[in-house]
Amino acid sequence: MRFRCVVFASILVLFAAPVAAQRTSAILRGTVTDASRALVPGATVTVTHAETGFSQTAVTNESGIYNFSQLPIGRYQLKVELQGFKTATRTDIVLAVADNREIDVELAPGSLSETVRVIAETTPVKTSGGDVSGII
Repeated sequence: MRFRCVVFASILVLFAAPVAAQRTSAILRGTVTDASRALVPGATVTVTHAETGFSQTAVTNESGIYNFSQLPIGRYQLKVELQGFKTATRTDIVLAVADNREIDVELAPGSLSETVRVIAETTPVKTSGGDVSGII
C-alpha cells in the first residue's frame, strides 16, 4: 500500500509541475528607431487592448527598447510618441497565450506645429444710393 502511495505522489508531482509553469499571458517587445535607423530612447509606447480598453505605457530605454510582459491575450493597438516625431500606430496586433512578439517601430520626423492667424480687412462698400465714382 505504501508503494502505491509513493508512486501516485510521484506521478502527481510530475504532471503538476508543467501545469504550474504554463503562461496565460503574452509578451510584446521591440525597438524604436528613427528614419536613419538610429535608436530612439525616451519614446512613450502605449498598448491598448481593443476589446476592454486596458492600456499600459512604457518608455524606451537608452537602447530604444520597450517591453510589455504579462499582457492579457487579445487584439491590441500600439502607439509610439516622441516630441519632434510623427506618432506611429500599429493596429490589429493579435496576442495569443504564451506569445513572445517583437514589433519594431520606425518614427518619421515631424514638424513643430505653428498657428498662423490671418486677419483681412475689407474696404467698406456703400450700399445706399446709385452713385458711381472713381479716381482718374
